[in-house]
Amino acid sequence: MKKDVVSACIISLLAPIIALLIGDYLYIGMWYYFLFPFLIIITNYLCKSKEFICSGMAVALQISYLGFFYWQHHVNEGLLGLLHLCFLLPGAAIGCVIALVLTYKKSSLTNFNRFMYGFFGFAIGAFLGMGIFFSNAIF
Repeated sequence: MKKDVVSACIISLLAPIIALLIGDYLYIGMWYYFLFPFLIIITNYLCKSKEFICSGMAVALQISYLGFFYWQHHVNEGLLGLLHLCFLLPGAAIGCVIALVLTYKKSSLTNFNRFMYGFFGFAIGAFLGMGIFFSNAIF
């Protein structure tokens, strides 16, 4: 578990470093890039999750940050940080909890499988959260 926490911390430094070097495209503040990786790491630590699940979730979170950076940089819609906060992250949190529950009893998973459970748990939940936003935005 210790290696997983350390690797998740290192992975989670990507978005804050980019925000410091290039600029905060979400205009939400540096706290945002530290709080949610911290919550993922603490939740995995307290739930005593298996190794590499937390790293998968951290990678998916950083990809979501980078995707929103790209979106804001090229489209400049404004308030995308709130969209990330209010729709993507709640869906991702539900997906992460489901991934933790699914992997809790399975002892025969490889490290790659556990990483993928964490990654896709976050990603599928995030897509569902964004799907709720876009389904309401169309109508």
